[in-house]
Amino acid sequence: MERSTHTAFVLLLFAAVACPSPDEEAGERVEIEANELQQAFLADERAARERFDGKDLVIVGEVVRAFPRFRGTTMQGEVTMPSYVEFRTVLDTLPSDIKYVQVEGAFDVPDSLELWAVDPRIREGDSLRVSCARAEIRWTDPGLYVSDCRIAD
Repeated sequence: MERSTHTAFVLLLFAAVACPSPDEEAGERVEIEANELQQAFLADERAARERFDGKDLVIVGEVVRAFPRFRGTTMQGEVTMPSYVEFRTVLDTLPSDIKYVQVEGAFDVPDSLELWAVDPRIREGDSLRVSCARAEIRWTDPGLYVSDCRIAD
């Protein structure tokens, strides 16, 4: 009898760990610090993709830089690059720019003097919360890029 109780407990424990929580099933947003998100991908890309890719994310971090929308011409024709914000990470000592978590989306506003300018609510060194609907994540070890984001309410 004791063995069947132990087996039932192990099965119950496995079900609790393996199954998504009711919040995840209901499409609740996952809130995470930019650095933690990058660390999750550094530790185990496959597990991090399963946990975050395609989910509604709220990412919090310290702004390193922000860039407005950019329109230019390439050999392929005219292209428009979305505005984006780069968040600080523990990899700041690396010499390249791929050390940051970069979130792309609606971070700019029309400006009468320029085509576009960074939203004035975004300031280097300040903390920022962004919301990314059904996050599309690109991982380039250690660069992490998240699309379809905007300042969180």
